Amino acid sequence: MKFVFLLLAVFAGLVWWMLNGEPSYTDTVLAEWSVDDMTDLTDDVKEMGGNIDSTVSYDGNGSLRIEFDKPSLVTLYKPWGDGENVGFRQLVYQARVKTEHASGPVFLVMQAGVNADPDDGLPVVGIDHAISGSTDWTQLEVAAGNPANAKHFGSKLQIESRGTGLVWIDGVKLLVRQVH
Repeated sequence: MKFVFLLLAVFAGLVWWMLNGEPSYTDTVLAEWSVDDMTDLTDDVKEMGGNIDSTVSYDGNGSLRIEFDKPSLVTLYKPWGDGENVGFRQLVYQARVKTEHASGPVFLVMQAGVNADPDDGLPVVGIDHAISGSTDWTQLEVAAGNPANAKHFGSKLQIESRGTGLVWIDGVKLLVRQVH
C-alpha cells in the first residue's frame, strides 16, 4: 500500500512539474531593425540581390526581399555588444519572415562569439522553426545560451534557404533573455 501511495505521489509531482515547471523569462531588446531601408544591412545582402519591397511588409513600412535561386546562407546584420548591461542567459534572434514558393526550408541562423569575433563562434541553427512553401508572416527565432554570463559578444544574424523561392524579412530583433 505504501508503495502505491509513493508511486501516486511521484506521478502527481511529475504532472505538477509538467504543468507548472516551465521557467519564466524576461526579454530585453538589445537591437531592433525595422528593415524598411538598406541601412545596416551587410554587403552579403546586396550581393544576393536583396532589395526593399515597399508593397510587402509586416509593419506596413517595407521589408527586405531576397530571391533565392539556389540554396544560400545570407548574413543580414553584424551587431557587436560592448558589454554594457549585456550580461544574459540567452541571446535571441527573432525576425518576421514570409515565403513564396520556397522549395526547401527557410530558417534563421545566428553565429555568436562570446568575448570573441562572431566568425570564431559556432552557428546556432533554427531549422526546428523552419518554414517552406508559401507562408504568411511567421515569427522565427533562434537562441544561443551563455552559461558563463559573459559581457561582450559579437554576432552574425543570418537567414538560410535550402532551396529556391522568394523570402521577405521584417522586424528583426536581437534580444537578451533572462531565464528565472
